[in-house]
This record gives sequence, C-alpha cells and structure tokens, in this order.
Amino acid sequence: MFVPDKALAAREAYRVLKRDGVFLFNVWDALKHNKLGELAHRTITSYFKKDPPTFYQVPFSYHNRTEIRRVLKQAGFREIKTEVIAKIGKATRAKDVARGLVEGDPVAVAIAKRDPSLLRNYQRDGRCNFASLWKTKHSRTDAGNCGPGLRLRISNPVH
Repeated sequence: MFVPDKALAAREAYRVLKRDGVFLFNVWDALKHNKLGELAHRTITSYFKKDPPTFYQVPFSYHNRTEIRRVLKQAGFREIKTEVIAKIGKATRAKDVARGLVEGDPVAVAIAKRDPSLLRNYQRDGRCNFASLWKTKHSRTDAGNCGPGLRLRISNPVH
C-alpha cells in the first residue's frame, strides 16, 4: 500500500465501497524476507555517507497483519481475510535486475537529487557495480527469492 496515511486510505476505501463490495489490496513483507530488495537497499545506501535514499524501506514497511487488521477495523471493515503469497522473480541477466531495481522505481530520482554523477556513472558503466555485487552474492543470475507478499481480501457486508 503505497500511501503515506494508511488509516486515511482505509477509511476512504470503506467510505466509497458499495454495500457487499470487496476491498482487495496487497502489501510486501518485511525487507528482511525480500533478499533482492534488501540487497538493493544496502547497495544503494552504501554510496551515501549522509542522507541515503530510503525508498526501499517504504514498500516493505507495512506488513504486520495485526496492525493492518486494527487499521481496517477502525475504518469500519468487519470481514477481513489475509493470505501470504510467495513469488519468485527470475531474470536472465543480473544487469537487467540491477536496471529494474535502480531505474524502475523512485529511488533513481532520489539518487539523482543527492548526487547526479552516481546515476550518470551507473548508466555509463552499464550498471556493472550492482550487477557485479548481485553475481557475487548469488551463484545464478536470476532474481532469486523476492520474498513473500501479503494479499488482503476485505469484504464489506454491512455498510
């Protein structure tokens, strides 16, 4: 759930949902269970002694089922079901993984704001730093276990 105010988002979803409607959303598990995200976060932040980009903390920060249930109940939802689903990501080349993890999300903007030369060097050098680190950490060049996510199905029988 990529919204800053989770409680407000849940209240708004409840407010606009039709009677007997379903609010279905997903969240990602903790960073420690998502090795690829953890590696990306560690690698990117290692380039910054001061004020490192924190993007990778955001998508992996809302995973506590008890907290999610509490927020949803406070919003008015009553029939709340959760399901953990593990997905495995695959890529042919580590370079493609590195490109997706840096250029495929807002962390690229954060890097460019802090030190534009890092992004230019990364692009010029063919993403080799991150790709090399990935190959060093993993014997294959696939994305490995991207970790479990949590899919939530919330029914709203009485509105």
